[in-house]
Amino acid sequence: MLGSYAAAGYDQRRIGLRIRELCGRFGVRDRIPRPIAGDNAGFVRKLDQVARAVDGSAYTFAMQTAPTDFSDVNARFMGYKLFRALHLEYAPSGNFSVSVEVIVDGRSMGTVTFLMDTAGSTLPFVLPGVLSGDELRRRTRDIVGEGYYLSLKLTESGQNNPKLARAWAEFDLVGVSR
Repeated sequence: MLGSYAAAGYDQRRIGLRIRELCGRFGVRDRIPRPIAGDNAGFVRKLDQVARAVDGSAYTFAMQTAPTDFSDVNARFMGYKLFRALHLEYAPSGNFSVSVEVIVDGRSMGTVTFLMDTAGSTLPFVLPGVLSGDELRRRTRDIVGEGYYLSLKLTESGQNNPKLARAWAEFDLVGVSR
């Protein structure tokens, strides 16, 4: 196929028909893959649900960003940093909190909490995309830590589904790169 990034001989039509067949068999009307998880007892659970629960009990939402020295943004950011603040943008989706563990150079610097309610400051501009039809809100927390790499571990233990848009850190460069 001209202009395709697929492997040579890849039958896109056959694969597309097979995906359509499987989606029809398993009740997926829009052909968008949904995450599922299984356990060692043989249970398979759908994760893309309105309430994040298994058998009526909430499970912990957790995600962690890859450690970054921000050199992908600007090469001069490879230096030693003094981290000062963490910003989180989100779409309001309830009255609950998301905890963010700040990890600098592999060491935990503590945890800050962001309330996901509607009281955060509204962004002063319109983004090209709309997230769930809600306005994005921004919250800021002071953080501490110094080092080269930053990673964030976000957790929420209720049955809520946080709608996170973006996180970023403020820092001062205090040393040269390694």
